[in-house]
Formats: sequence, structure tokens, C-alpha cells
Amino acid sequence: MAEIASNVGTGRAVRLSFFFWLAIAMAVLVFGGFGISYFQPMAAGTFPSASPVVHVHGFFYFSWMVFLVVQVALVNQGNVVLHRSLGLLGISIGTAAVIFGCMVTILFTQRLVADSDATVYGLMYISLLAVLGFSVLLVLALRNLRNSEAHKRYILLATASFLIAGFNRIFQGVFGLGVETDLTYLPRYLAVDAFIVALIVYDWRTLGKLHHATVVGSLVNIVPQVFHAPIVHSSTYIALTHWLGRLAT
Repeated sequence: MAEIASNVGTGRAVRLSFFFWLAIAMAVLVFGGFGISYFQPMAAGTFPSASPVVHVHGFFYFSWMVFLVVQVALVNQGNVVLHRSLGLLGISIGTAAVIFGCMVTILFTQRLVADSDATVYGLMYISLLAVLGFSVLLVLALRNLRNSEAHKRYILLATASFLIAGFNRIFQGVFGLGVETDLTYLPRYLAVDAFIVALIVYDWRTLGKLHHATVVGSLVNIVPQVFHAPIVHSSTYIALTHWLGRLAT
């Protein structure tokens, strides 16, 4: 990552990197999507009654996005010391986001199963993918702390794992696109994959090949998408969905 473009006198001109703009785009998406489904209804007093877990989950979800942008900005400014000193805070936020993400998924599944809502199977699948994908790639990012090129790619691809939640709210709130069929998940997946493609193109242009972290992170995100339909309609997965729903009772 090119942190410092040039020095002018005692000042320092900073060239914002590709990774900075990718993080900004992700943050805009998340805050835009949840602005439609969460912030706006909360401000209008129309947000339905929800468990405190939902609000705590949202807090850590948003905190991660703010943390991501701050960390990338610090590296762009050349302030690697502060960037590293905030590492434990990032681990804490990421861990909390996973824990409360699991709790919200269980609560959400319980409600839809109780209502005999057939959309529960697909929605739980993307929720599970978000939690599992983020968890796996965050662990890989932490295992590569000394390899900055791998670390930053794993962090961004981990964040991409749960972007589908923001896209889902945009597709539903802005475009009125529901999740009644398997095909309605395709534009959601493709929207997330656009961020992955951007990173792939960046690697080819700057490295002349794909970085191994890009390959691994892309597979973690994309392979489960390919198996969406067969898994969601399998008897084993359906049984798992109902079992998870019962955990909240």
C-alpha cells in the first residue's frame, strides 16, 4: 500500500490507496443499507420492538466499519504505530460482531420458523455465510499480522462477507426485491462479488497475478454462493434451521 505520496516542506501529501477507497465504498454501502432499515425508522419512531441483542449487534457492526476506515486511513498517513496499537480493539469489535451476529441469526430464525415463513431458509443461509465467512477470514488476517499484503486483503474480504446484509436491505427497501425464490439472491451475491472482482483486478494490474490471500478470501466468499440452492433445499439444512430456531425458545 502506498502510504505517502510525497513530502512538501514540513507537511506530508498523502495519496489515498485503492484499499482506502474500497473500505469507504463498503462503509457507504453498510450505512446506506442500514440507514434505510434501521436509522431512518429509529429516527421516525417506527422501528418495531426488538430485542436489545439487535441493537447491540448493530452497534458492533457499525463500529467495525468505522474501525476499518480509520485503520486504513492511518496506514495511508504512515501512522503504522497507532494502526498496530489499535489491533486489540479491532479483535474485540470483530469478536463481538461475530457473537452477536450469531445471536441475531438465531432470534431471526426463531421468529420466521414460528411464523411458518418459507423465506427463513434462504435468509438464514446468507446470515450464516456472513458470520462464518467473516470469522474464517478474520482469523486468517490475524495469522498474517506480519504480512501486511495478506493481512489487509483478508480484512477487506472478511468485511465483504457480511456486506450482503447491507445489500439485502437496499434491494428490499429501495428496489422492493424480495427473497421469495433462489434467483432473487443472485443480484445480492453479484453485488458483493463486485468488491471481490475489484480486488482481483487490482492484483492483476499491480502484481501481475492474484495474491494468495485474494484467492483464498474469494473462494471463502464465492464457493458457498454456488451451492446456495442445493444446500437451502436439503433436508439436513432445513432440520438445522428449525434446530437453530428452537435455541431461542
